[in-house]
Amino acid sequence: MKKRKIAAAAVFVVTSLIAAGWLTWYGAIGSAQAAMAEFRIDKLTCGSCVANVEKALGAVGGVSSVDINLTSNRGRITFDPERTSANDIGRAISAAGYPAELRNQLSAAEYRNLLGEQAQMGKTHVARIGDRLVSRADFEAQVAFRYPVGTLPAEQINSARQAVWQEVQQRELLLAAAERNSIIIQQGEVDLRLKELAGGHAGFEQLVAARYGSLDTFRTLLHQDMVINRNLEDNVYRGETSPRERSRLFRTWYADLAGTTEIQVFDEDLRAARSGGCGGSCCG
Repeated sequence: MKKRKIAAAAVFVVTSLIAAGWLTWYGAIGSAQAAMAEFRIDKLTCGSCVANVEKALGAVGGVSSVDINLTSNRGRITFDPERTSANDIGRAISAAGYPAELRNQLSAAEYRNLLGEQAQMGKTHVARIGDRLVSRADFEAQVAFRYPVGTLPAEQINSARQAVWQEVQQRELLLAAAERNSIIIQQGEVDLRLKELAGGHAGFEQLVAARYGSLDTFRTLLHQDMVINRNLEDNVYRGETSPRERSRLFRTWYADLAGTTEIQVFDEDLRAARSGGCGGSCCG
């Protein structure tokens, strides 16, 4: 019970967040010839919507890959510019019942350069969220800590990495928002909170070491949580005390945050993995 209380105090877990992830369908064109167009796509609610968009674009000659993010309602489509165009793709998506607005477009040369930069960045980082780079070493350390080597069968490793990635992505988005609002938590505030937690738990340092590896790691997470929570209180909840209204405010704010923060994934496995689904009542 004590371990659970410490974990709740130290790790900011937002259970209401929608799991973000690019749902991908691949065609046959090579990346060297492909151009890329990014769209804002409305009326996307679940995996069935994504399947409908994929089906519509499957009939458009020259489309190579379709990446849909259900959190931000963004679609990234690669295509052969000699066979189709971004405008044709947008019209096909809209005609399928999902209004599409072209937001960005890269020529074949520009897209090729982007892929080269991503491959280079992928050696040291798994992603960039806003202005925050996610270190590959830190990410893999979190995966290893959560799922020690040898504890999972090979077929579950990618799913485990995806689960850790979702948590990392959520935290980094929340921290990026706090940075934009210049939220500052003094070290003295962290020390005071740490002292409060230690006073309420016998064997506190041993519990922290078992759960987080070291007190320094725990302190870093605690500082981040305090920054995130202050930003939410000051800039999202603004004095609201009703749990239901706070939940509504958070969902609305986070959806906008996820939709307006650029997320660039360098790790191929994280980028290519499929996630999502209906989870209840689906659209047609």
